[in-house]
Amino acid sequence: MNRPARVRVGVLAGGASSEREISLATGIEIAGHLPADRYEVVLVDPLALMARNPQLTDEQREHARALADRSGVIEELPERDRRELPAALQRQIVEGSAGLVGATSALVPTGGQRPFDVVFVAIHGQWGEDGTIQGMLELLGIPYVGSGVLASALAMDKVMAKTVLAAHGLDVPRGFVIDATDGAERVAAAARDLGYPLVAKPVRQGSSVGIVMVEHAG
Repeated sequence: MNRPARVRVGVLAGGASSEREISLATGIEIAGHLPADRYEVVLVDPLALMARNPQLTDEQREHARALADRSGVIEELPERDRRELPAALQRQIVEGSAGLVGATSALVPTGGQRPFDVVFVAIHGQWGEDGTIQGMLELLGIPYVGSGVLASALAMDKVMAKTVLAAHGLDVPRGFVIDATDGAERVAAAARDLGYPLVAKPVRQGSSVGIVMVEHAG
């Protein structure tokens, strides 16, 4: 009797956010824990799709082109990650990068390649948790694990998330928004009104990226 075909799973990891390395570690762990007798797993880096994105650095665009050319193996992590990440995790990320494939051909296979049955999104931060990659998968008609476009976009934007929650009668922490046009006096007055200590966080970053504790004025 013929055995049923394994479910073909694309695990999206890496990307271009400030949490790229942790995302790679997440994807590697997910791929390693899916039973091989039931799943055919491919570790896919969508950074390969972003070589022309103007928000990327020159280094990121070069890496994106390398992934698209199937030569995007990581040889060394950025200095920040070498300083902050445990040595075992650094080794895991570098070694796991050898199994990465670019998303250019993996998501839209050609030449008779089998398409993905489902995608597991393991991208952290911008372009992964904000509805962007979910929208692309919707366009391509690829089922994926996790929240959809709207829920992802709302949850990633702290201002919009609080606005929607408050509008539905849920309690949210008091706060105020600062942008580049705000003067020092306006910010100081808002901070005094709210009261110290304060927690400052970017509107659209994931995890604890960019968080600053503000204990007092000045």
